[in-house]
Amino acid sequence: MRVVLVVGSCAVLFGGGPAHAAASTPAAQAEIDALLERLAASGCVFNRNGSWHSAAEARKHLADKLEYLQRRGLVQTAEHFIERGASASSLSGRPYLVKCGSAAPMESGRWLMGQLERIRGAGAGTGAGTGAGTGVGAGSGADKGADTGAEKGARKGPASPGN
Repeated sequence: MRVVLVVGSCAVLFGGGPAHAAASTPAAQAEIDALLERLAASGCVFNRNGSWHSAAEARKHLADKLEYLQRRGLVQTAEHFIERGASASSLSGRPYLVKCGSAAPMESGRWLMGQLERIRGAGAGTGAGTGAGTGVGAGSGADKGADTGAEKGARKGPASPGN
């Protein structure tokens, strides 16, 4: 019995398992998928802990973090994904950066919130491939969409494997 109590306590302390997980809605999952596709198609580069990575590498990394967070029931909305997994390294706490073309790098949380606003403006899930662009177009478009203050409320997420 003592072993059962220890295991149960660990599950509570570390976020529980799949049985305790609250899943994201299909609409939220469609928005998250659209965000990841926009990132992959953007042609932008992604900075993680001082190293620049391609948009495809960034998409894979963020998809892995998403899976980790979803297994723990920590992502019910696209905002949860951005705040808890796609804004900063869970190892160093350093913000991720996105650089599109010749535009200045910006924090990924801000870039992703701008993209989320565009996705929602086009109808959740229906505009995933539109407006992602490449190079300078994606950078300048992302800046316009991200300057709306949607970044407020971002917080550091729980530690996860990888960075």
